[in-house]
Amino acid sequence: MRLVLAPDAAKQYQELEPKLQALMDKQLKLLLNNLRHPSLKAKKYDEARAIWQGRVNRDYRSYFRIRDDVYDILAITKHPKQAPAPPSDTGRSAEPSLSGPGFFPTIADGRSRCRTSPQGPARSPRTRPST
Repeated sequence: MRLVLAPDAAKQYQELEPKLQALMDKQLKLLLNNLRHPSLKAKKYDEARAIWQGRVNRDYRSYFRIRDDVYDILAITKHPKQAPAPPSDTGRSAEPSLSGPGFFPTIADGRSRCRTSPQGPARSPRTRPST
């Protein structure tokens, strides 16, 4: 496998602190060796577009596609759940918008990646068969 950084990802990498760059380097080496390494916590982020998410640390995530024998690194951004909540008109902090700018990373095509929930579509509760 090989790594290819998209221009946005390369810029985001350069903007990271040196400590985070070193951590990102470590995670990329793990990715090259084993997509399922526990430290990566890699998962499908947008199944329709085959975009994966990998953990850099508690606060940062990387987004990538797998194409033949290449990992295309699309973005390296703050974890969406770590985004600060904007202040509301009432003075209390509001819940962050799941579709607001900066909440979900913009990936290669310029559109925001947003799912209805991190767990996917809502499921109906299981029911036990009556006996």
